[in-house]
Amino acid sequence: MRKVISITIVIIIMSLSIFSFTTCKSEFRTSNSDVNLKEVNDEKNLKSSDNYVISGKVVFASNFSTIVWRDFIIEFNEKYPDIEIVIENHEDFTKVMKEKIAANNLADVWTVHAEYYSKQQLTDSSLQLDEVFDFTDDYIGYEPFLGANSKIRALPLGVTTSGIVYNKKLFEELGLEVPKTIRKFIEVGKKLKKAGKVGLMTSSKANWPMKYWWQDIPKTISGDGNILNNLTDEEEPFKDGNEVIESYKIFKRLVDADIMEDDPLVADWEPMRKSFKDGNVGMAFLGPWFIPQVTDEGSTLVTEDVGIFPFPYNDNKGSKNVVIQPDVAVSISKNSKNTDAAKVWVDFILNEKYSEVVKVLGFMSARPSRKVDLNFIKEFESYNPNKLDVVVDSNDLKKITSSIPNFNYNDIAVDIIKGKDINTIFNELNKKWKIAKDASN
Repeated sequence: MRKVISITIVIIIMSLSIFSFTTCKSEFRTSNSDVNLKEVNDEKNLKSSDNYVISGKVVFASNFSTIVWRDFIIEFNEKYPDIEIVIENHEDFTKVMKEKIAANNLADVWTVHAEYYSKQQLTDSSLQLDEVFDFTDDYIGYEPFLGANSKIRALPLGVTTSGIVYNKKLFEELGLEVPKTIRKFIEVGKKLKKAGKVGLMTSSKANWPMKYWWQDIPKTISGDGNILNNLTDEEEPFKDGNEVIESYKIFKRLVDADIMEDDPLVADWEPMRKSFKDGNVGMAFLGPWFIPQVTDEGSTLVTEDVGIFPFPYNDNKGSKNVVIQPDVAVSISKNSKNTDAAKVWVDFILNEKYSEVVKVLGFMSARPSRKVDLNFIKEFESYNPNKLDVVVDSNDLKKITSSIPNFNYNDIAVDIIKGKDINTIFNELNKKWKIAKDASN
């Protein structure tokens, strides 16, 4: 008779979103049973031994909400019934993780966002994974997660890009075609707005969705994945013709076209995500990972109703440049209270069930040997984008930006929405940049 595994939701989740930066802290537990486990026998390979049973609790701090991991935890518990997996979510995830790093209080396993943590923070907080697992050679995109000694401290769950996620069902109803130029893109946005829909979702109140105008568009405009690091060569880099300024000029065109939310400044992440799910949003500038979030439980849309195409940043109808970069990674805390069990869980999601995990999250595979079949990724590829490998931010760039008081590049787009003049914004930033650069030398 098949054993029934009980599931307990310790705190009721208000939203069963797949991915959320505003998820409340929650826990998801699977029960244990009396079946023995095998030992993680050494630092390099997961080997078996009948003399040792791995058991106990593994706390997994994840920016992905409970619903993502539910079925994986159930399956894991069928194979490893003496290990309890507890999912821990936080409202301001990266901020909380940094606080926990400083306090030596990280969860056993945690998800790591690229570029949010210094090499030293990763070295101080996390195990060296290329000494723990024997499959790290099959990974690409781990460069942002190297520690101070250039050793792998986290492995990416997948590789992602950015583009326009769109409601294909709505496009069909309104007779809209995928735009190949910025002019056509604005026309489509206006037609959506005229139909009572949001043309382009920003969720600007959440702030973080504004990151693409700094992180990605300058690279696609220039065709150079290293363009941001080149900013460090000049004391006042933000001048007319600079790709960063050109990126925000495009953004201002979209603001002036009035294709966004009625009041973008009050448009928050969760309400707008729900609005997309309800069929009231036409387009959003995000990544393919957003598609599973708007086709999950409670959505009026299914996966086939949502697609993604490269952002048409100019009026050239040809192929567009797109960035390809790792997304969220997984790491094991040095201070884990149950390291052996943590290793078993990470091996399960990054090795044994890797392809299934990537598919659920809406990523592209970060492991060349593991293929992931997603129709919306195939659609994106059908536009023949020119793929740019993104170079991680240099130490020089990080020194300068971290030395500018209260600098948050997401705020630049928000200021433009508020009506602040672009030239004023970047003249002020040039002055601060020069001071920070001089101080860093």
